[in-house]
Amino acid sequence: MTRAILLALLFVALCGTSAWAHQGHGEHRMWQVCEAAELGSICSFENAAGDTYRGTCRSISGHLACVRNRPIERKRAAKSAAMPWTSAAGVAGFGLVVALRLRRRAAVRRDALVSPSSEQY
Repeated sequence: MTRAILLALLFVALCGTSAWAHQGHGEHRMWQVCEAAELGSICSFENAAGDTYRGTCRSISGHLACVRNRPIERKRAAKSAAMPWTSAAGVAGFGLVVALRLRRRAAVRRDALVSPSSEQY
């Protein structure tokens, strides 16, 4: 039973986040920063969360867009460290913690049922 719960949590943690990569690009700033630029120009922009994206202007469907070619500079690194369940790896770790707590709770209940009470002596 515990193994099934753990596998289910792992499945949700790994598969549930893969769809986020295919939701499209709602970031209009990547197009705006390259409107007056030339192909291959260095560009950068910040998203709504304050993360900085750095790259070069590339042609996408006949329009220039700032395409990231460097790691994203996260503004909220301290907050995600304080809340580890906000990342995909943190979700898996959080699920593991929950599964281990459930397992420990079941063991305590089992031990309470098996051990003789003090009234029997």
